[in-house]
Parts: sequence; C-alpha cells; structure tokens
Amino acid sequence: MITNAQKPVSVSALPLSLKCGATTVVDMGGELGGGSEDGGMGPMVELAGELGIRLYTSPGYASAQHYFDQGGRHRMHWDEEAGLRGLEKAVSFIENYDGAFDGRIRGILVPLEYHTATHDLLRRTKEAAKDLNVGITTHCAESVLETHDSIREHGLTPVSMLYELGFLGPEVVLGHGLYTAGHSQIAFPYGDDLAKLAETGTTIAHCPLVFARRGLHLESFQRYLDAGVPMAMGTDSYPQDILGEMKFASLMGKIADRDHENARTRDVFNAATLGGAKGLNRPDLGRLEAGSAADIVICDFAKMRIGPFLDPIKALVQCCDGEVVKHVMVQGSMLVEDGRLTVWDEDELLNDVRDSTDHAWNQFADYWPDNVAIEETFPASYEAWEGDRQS
Repeated sequence: MITNAQKPVSVSALPLSLKCGATTVVDMGGELGGGSEDGGMGPMVELAGELGIRLYTSPGYASAQHYFDQGGRHRMHWDEEAGLRGLEKAVSFIENYDGAFDGRIRGILVPLEYHTATHDLLRRTKEAAKDLNVGITTHCAESVLETHDSIREHGLTPVSMLYELGFLGPEVVLGHGLYTAGHSQIAFPYGDDLAKLAETGTTIAHCPLVFARRGLHLESFQRYLDAGVPMAMGTDSYPQDILGEMKFASLMGKIADRDHENARTRDVFNAATLGGAKGLNRPDLGRLEAGSAADIVICDFAKMRIGPFLDPIKALVQCCDGEVVKHVMVQGSMLVEDGRLTVWDEDELLNDVRDSTDHAWNQFADYWPDNVAIEETFPASYEAWEGDRQS
C-alpha cells in the first residue's frame, strides 16, 4: 500500500505508516524529507534507509511563506530567489541520492504549495522533472483562501491555472485537490477541472481524515472517478494509518453524494494500491504478480472487531484499522513481524517522540500570535479534576 505523508513527515510517521501497512511513502511536505544544510542526504532519508521503508522525497521549496500580522490578517512574504535556490538544492539532492539504499530512496520534486509558488518556479520544476526523469508532488486546491486568491489574481482555479501553465501530467501527484470548480464552498462553477485532471493523467492524493476533522469532504470521490481522474490515497494527519484513511474515504464519499452505492470498497482499495503506484509510474508496486517488488502486507482477521465476513476486502476497509496489520514485507525484507518493528525498539521510539513533542509544545507561545499558551489555544476536553470541590 502507498501513502502520501504530509506536513511534515516526523520521525514517528515513517514507522507508524509501515506498521499500518504502507510500504511506500511520498513525502509531500518536503521540509524534513531530504537534504541537510551541508548537502548530505538528511536525517529522514537516513532513518528511512535504516528502517527499510521505501521513500520518495527531496527538499521542499517555495517562493513565499504564509504569516499573520498583528491584526490577525493573512499575509504572504514573497522571495522568488529563495524558491529558485530551493529547486536547485532539490535537483542536487536527487542527482546525489536517487536510488540510495538499494533503490528504496527515490527522488521527487516538491514545490510545497501551488499557493506559494511563482509561475516561473512551477515551469522550471516541470522542466527539471523531465530532465531528471522524476515525478512532482505539491499541495493544491486544499483551501478556500488559496482557491479564491487564484481566481482573483488569474480568473482561474488552482487546477485550471496549472493546466494553462502546462504543469499537470502523469508524473504529477496533487495533494488534496479538494476545491475544484463547482465545489459548494468556493461558489465558482466555471471550467471543468476534473476533465483537465483526467485529460492530463494527473493523480489526486485524497486525504479524507484531515478534512473530516474540519467538517469538510471531497465533492466527491465518485465524481472524480467517474470523470476519469486517477485517484490515490494519502495520510495528511496523525495517525498515518492508510487503512483508516480508506475507511474514511468510503464513508465520506457516501455522505458527500448521499448514496451508499458510491465510493465502493473496491475503488477505494484500488486507490490505495494501484492508484498510488500509477501516480509514481511504478507498475511493480501495488500488486502481487511476477515481476513486481516483494511488498506484502498480511493482516490478522482473527479479531472480534471483524467477526464473520463474506468479502475480506470489504471487511478490511469497513471494519479494520492499522492495528490488524501483522506482517509487512518491503522489497523482500520483513520489517514488521507479529505487529512489531523488526529494526527499531518501539517503546524507546515512542518515548523519544513524546519527549521531543513536549519540548516543542513548551515553545508554542513563542511563535503563536499574542504569545498565547498552547493550553489556551487548544483547551482540554475537560477541566482537570482537583479533588472534591465545595458546591
């Protein structure tokens, strides 16, 4: 199974993705994925190489950064030269490290967002990808703000603008692709974005969980499929559980269309396997047949949460999450056995991740507007119990 992990791929995301059944990760965040300041491969690539998982990555780059002023207004700080320098660094990284660790580390260009890239940077990215014979991935059509900015500046949605630039194509994976023409939230029905995605063979990495948490959904998985858009599955938010994302894709797809026959199990399963492989131009992935890579995921169905079933694929998508994954093999190597990582100590890893996160949370107020503490910005579900209180 193939997942697109995003913003950013943390040290815990790679082993968690693997334990939940993903054998290949596409780093669509790019911030940590590849490259150190001194030109080395960077810690995430080294960790992926040690773990044994397959990783598509390179240093991400952008022409602009988002920020909020003291009045809470969204602003963009543009630095076109920084974007071009970032592209150069990504190209150098791919030239040096594509194919590392027995071919499990592969290059992919990552302009971080359509929203933060100049047209010149996008054109140069397309040219560089052709020269290097690698793919491209970027966040696109993921927010109303991004979509309205594109319409106001160019009269086109993000997808239509990329089409006019000649950026779309079978080597391109767009993260999200939620706000296409006709989406109910953008009030812009003009142009057929789905036809353009289908015509160019551009893959959409659908990440339903992160949007469901915000009360949003794709409109809709079935509509994209019916239009001929290549669909893959992604994991944008913790936990990086590709099985859980498949379940949400099926359920949210039915809710979006108010039709229980839509977003069928088979189509969602294909998106998570064959769809991801197609987006990477890897016919040797996402399937079990002669000539394919020995990527094998074995799930334990002897669990009460599954119970009796007629169709194992329907049971997998509708009843399961990553906890049912028992064994995971990547390129012939057993990396998860009896539900445990074979390379790393999981308890030690989890403790280190929690310590690191506590350190980051303690610094939250330093960069949040008005220096508000994290406990105030994200209040607990319940107040802490302080023992018996006088009424």
